Amino acid sequence: MKRVNKTLTLNFVAVLTILFLLSFVGAAFAAELNLKKFTVNPSPFKKGQTLRLSVEVENPNATAASTAGKEIYAYVKDGTPEREGPGGFLGKTPLPATIGARATITVNLAQTYMVPNNAGNEITFTIHLPPITPGVEFGPAYQYKFNVTCTYSPEIRFRPLGAVKPLHLGK
Repeated sequence: MKRVNKTLTLNFVAVLTILFLLSFVGAAFAAELNLKKFTVNPSPFKKGQTLRLSVEVENPNATAASTAGKEIYAYVKDGTPEREGPGGFLGKTPLPATIGARATITVNLAQTYMVPNNAGNEITFTIHLPPITPGVEFGPAYQYKFNVTCTYSPEIRFRPLGAVKPLHLGK
């Protein structure tokens, strides 16, 4: 009888230990934030316009995500030499301190972007979300490509009229 009680006690402790460890594993493997929507205003846009950017960020987890001190990073590639490498960094925008369980929030990015007149026909925005899982260095990144609206403005030319000849309607 003592052996059965001891086995039951050990099994009970083992089950509790496994459940305790699984609770940490679930927290350690929480899903990262998702970017549900990326908005550029105005859209469509053309060269020379200033754009305002916003994102919808979703917390897919069943618990609130602590995002205090975490920021969204925005980059752009527009085909100009100025935006190559580190010049493509638009800026960073802080997230609110927490994002509720299974909640989606809209964040207006602090920076605007003026499409240069020498930009290519395709503009690519890259958005980096912060990680929410402890020990993870980088969060997910998303890319969005837009075509610049083609605007054709022909040069206005005036053609001088020649001498006007009188119209003869007969004899």
